[in-house]
Amino acid sequence: MNGKWIGFKTDQNFDESNAYIPHGAEAPYFRKKFSLAEKKIEKATLKITSLGIFKAFINGKEVGDEYFAPGWTNYAKRILLMQYDVTDMLEKDNAIAVCVGDGWYVGYLCILGRNRYGKYPLELYAELIVRYEDGSEEKIVTDESWLGGKGAIGFNDFLYGEEYDARLPHAECSTVGFDDEEWGQVCVCEDKSERLSVFDCPPVRIFKTLTPVFLHTSPKGDIYDVKQNIAGFLRIRCKGARGAKIVMRHGEMLNEDGTLYTDNLRTAQAKDTYILRGDGVEEYAPTFTYHGFRYVEISVEGEVESLELTACALTSDLPQTGSVETSNEIANQLFSNIMWSQRDNFIELPTDCPQRNERLGWSADTQVFSRSGMYNTDAEVFYEKQMMRIDDDRRGGKIADVVPYFGVAPFDSCGWRDVVAVVPYNLWKMYGNLDVVRKYKPMLEEFVDRQMETAKDYVWEEAYYGDWLNVDDESDHAALATATQALSVKMIAELFEAAGFGGEKYFSIYEKIKAAFRKEFVGEKGKIKSDSQSLYCIAYQAGLIDGEEAAPNLYEALKRKNFHIHSGFLGIRFILPTLCDLGMKDVAYTLLTNTSYPSWGYSIVNGATTIWERWNSYTINSGFADKTMNSFNHYSLGSCGEWYYEYMLGIKPLKEGFEKLQIKPYIDGTGKITFAKGYYESRKGKISVEWKREGDTAEIVVEKPAELYTEFCFEKVERIEQDGKFVAEFDPYAKMTKVLIRV
Repeated sequence: MNGKWIGFKTDQNFDESNAYIPHGAEAPYFRKKFSLAEKKIEKATLKITSLGIFKAFINGKEVGDEYFAPGWTNYAKRILLMQYDVTDMLEKDNAIAVCVGDGWYVGYLCILGRNRYGKYPLELYAELIVRYEDGSEEKIVTDESWLGGKGAIGFNDFLYGEEYDARLPHAECSTVGFDDEEWGQVCVCEDKSERLSVFDCPPVRIFKTLTPVFLHTSPKGDIYDVKQNIAGFLRIRCKGARGAKIVMRHGEMLNEDGTLYTDNLRTAQAKDTYILRGDGVEEYAPTFTYHGFRYVEISVEGEVESLELTACALTSDLPQTGSVETSNEIANQLFSNIMWSQRDNFIELPTDCPQRNERLGWSADTQVFSRSGMYNTDAEVFYEKQMMRIDDDRRGGKIADVVPYFGVAPFDSCGWRDVVAVVPYNLWKMYGNLDVVRKYKPMLEEFVDRQMETAKDYVWEEAYYGDWLNVDDESDHAALATATQALSVKMIAELFEAAGFGGEKYFSIYEKIKAAFRKEFVGEKGKIKSDSQSLYCIAYQAGLIDGEEAAPNLYEALKRKNFHIHSGFLGIRFILPTLCDLGMKDVAYTLLTNTSYPSWGYSIVNGATTIWERWNSYTINSGFADKTMNSFNHYSLGSCGEWYYEYMLGIKPLKEGFEKLQIKPYIDGTGKITFAKGYYESRKGKISVEWKREGDTAEIVVEKPAELYTEFCFEKVERIEQDGKFVAEFDPYAKMTKVLIRV
């Protein structure tokens, strides 16, 4: 017996004709009582999903500790099925209850409002499979026998927030003795079982809690500071009169007068409301929403005697695999900002921002940061899941700029479409993963075929967004589009060759693009049309110009800008690596530690605890940037994270998946950073590097698994010590290596 899809409308008269109605209907609760045979249970598995997001309870206890299941997909093609071991939760007499929230299915999505995938009723599908020790089985499934009703969670939305009335039932709906006399009959909906799909990926969980600090009282409420920009919510403990109300509004910044700054949230209200039941100490945290915030404004209506606050930071629960620390406070804070922005935007999928009415899977953001994301965390399955969504939403060889796609933004934009090459390429380099290439080979082939159709003599004329959010250093669109396309085709050629498909066709296409690029855009002495920082770096990384051409032109491009970064989203990833590759590591360290505008350090000296969307998100002279597009928590400009590992520490895969290792640290010659240490937990074990410079010498200490073959790349070596012995030459299998070099 398989389950049926069931639905329940909490408000039969709710008008969904206006996609921009200020609120949705109350969350539906589904309930079923059942008794089991008096046999010993071997295992009980709950298979469950919803159109909407759900939270399940059995016998008064919460099932699982994750948020926003079953996740966001193209629901017309794929609905993810969750599975839980609930063996220890069952008794002879039981009850199960499931609350379903609006989520991405009917909730507000960006500027397009509600109902982008469907309408009420929200739907539930579940099978509880009980296997007894005698080999028999019993199933409790969703069908007409279930009841539907209302509970504590009322209106709920990712962008607008959640309303919770503690005078109404919540988890207690799943207790055997709960009075469901006034609950109604559910409806049976169209079967969608053929769309069910299982994808085992770490879910969204609370990964860190912080204690907000009271700042002051503003005209609208008390202002608290979390001291860190996070994505999550407040957990409150309170005591007060029945019916008293606590309202929490969230924002990233404060206005000059100390009030909460929310202009950049656009239409997102980011407001949670809790109504007390009034029977002692109460605790509340939202179930179906989260916010991007550092500051919270709390107002109270009625009598509330006490209030304790905890800020709960959410992220997809990916193990941390890397960290870097230096002697320089700016470099350290930048690394922290990169890590926090990753955590805050790795919520179910790689989003652009966690605060305003957007929170979308922009493909350029995804691809430029993917290598950094893979060093910081074990993100292999996380990115595999996004590749699945990209494949679900493509139109032949056209790739959506936003994934999941729901009608916002175009397809096939330069730098955005390239996600189909860059993410698989980084999965291969970092994890040795070629399964993604094998699985999505048709997508990669159709992608290149599509690009060949749109090119004119191997030149692409439009980059649409260009080098997004550069600072007065725009790249020629045709040159930019052609260079990024060359890089993607080159990556696909390498991937196909490694996977055994043969890359000859794509290497041939790449060579033709290279020839066209050089003919159309490269002038005397390697000068590229528009002469931008980003173009020199991208063209060099794509092999379209050589080092002798790139080095002087990139240096002059930076010199014109007083050695400050002016690149946007597409070029920023390559600036520091290219400088090191071309023998200008000291310029790279200068850019890393600058504190004047525009720079990473400028945001830091102005209080940033995450990566800002724009170089000018806030400036002392002009204040906040354009409120219609200004996030203080975007990881894209933090795609320099990979440089910390591969260049500052010198940890690089010599063979895909770290089957072989290269150690080649670039020691700062400017004196700004005299010490650096960090690690990366590869698939082959933990690799640690530490270096310290004193005067004209530096000591480097490397620890890694003894069985991991390592190529040590050092110049001016004074002394080598490996595994406690001084040696004349490097042993690639040494576990511990200490090197003294002249710098």
